[in-house]
This record gives sequence, structure tokens and C-alpha cells, in this order.
Amino acid sequence: LRENEPGARQGKVLATIVTDAPVTLDPEACRASHYDRQKLADLFRYTFKAASEGPVPLAEELAFVGDYLQIERARFGDRLRVVWDVDPAAGDAPVPGLILQPLVENAVRHGVAPVSGGGTVRISARLSDGALQVEVGDDGSGLGRTPETIIRDGHGLGDGAGELQVVS
Repeated sequence: LRENEPGARQGKVLATIVTDAPVTLDPEACRASHYDRQKLADLFRYTFKAASEGPVPLAEELAFVGDYLQIERARFGDRLRVVWDVDPAAGDAPVPGLILQPLVENAVRHGVAPVSGGGTVRISARLSDGALQVEVGDDGSGLGRTPETIIRDGHGLGDGAGELQVVS
């Protein structure tokens, strides 16, 4: 599988969930984050659905990202803040399945995690002149690299680039 194919993205997303989820299996962490094992099972099911189907509605992808962020909240607690700015009219827009989670993961891992006080991940989506505009960002210190070194296969930004060309 090429890096930007849905099956390759599915494997990376599943690996992230398996790596990051053990903290949510601790009963105290589950209670503190309002997270449960059923939600974890739902995440796994969605990864298989999204990898085997064509584009999914943005609303489904955002719901998956929200569930993923609950895992991260169990890990980071109050250090992780999330701001959603999503126009409901954008919810039916088709997007490649599993396209947003790697971007959100990068924002958490590289923007929030290294900062002792944590940070904010911002997710916005809207339709503009018939085109879907989605932004994922954070208020961290940044990656300190040029776009060319960040956007490449094998990384969140590069993995989805080819897939977005197919949907547009």
C-alpha cells in the first residue's frame, strides 16, 4: 500500500489508538474523561468502515475525531483544549475517511504535548464558493521547519495530500 492510500492510513490510525488508548482502560482515567470501552470499540469499527468505503460525510469524520480527542483528553487532562468552529452546512461534504485524525494527532503531539501548560487545538470547517475548507491548527510553538519538509508521505500532512486530489 502506498502511504496515502486509505488502508495505509487505517493502519497508522489503528496503531495510534492502540498506543494511546491504554490510559483510557484504567477505570479511574475512564471516569475522569467520561470515556469508556464501548467508545474505543466504536473507534475501531469506524477505521474499518472508513478504509473500505469511499468518501464519508465530514460530519462522520468530525465525530470520529471528537472520539479520538477523548482518548487524548484522558492522557492530557486540562492541558488539552479543543475549539470547534464547524458550519453545520459543511457536514454533508464528502471527505476521504481518516483524513483528519492524523492532522489532529500532529496538532496534539507537536503543539500541545511539548508545552507544560498544554494548548488549544482548533478545528474549523466551512463551505466557501462550493468548496470545503477545513483547518486544523494549534497554538503551540510550531514545528520550526519549512512546508516542504513537513508535507511528505509518511506524515499526517503528506499522507492525505494525494487523497484530497481524488475527492476534489
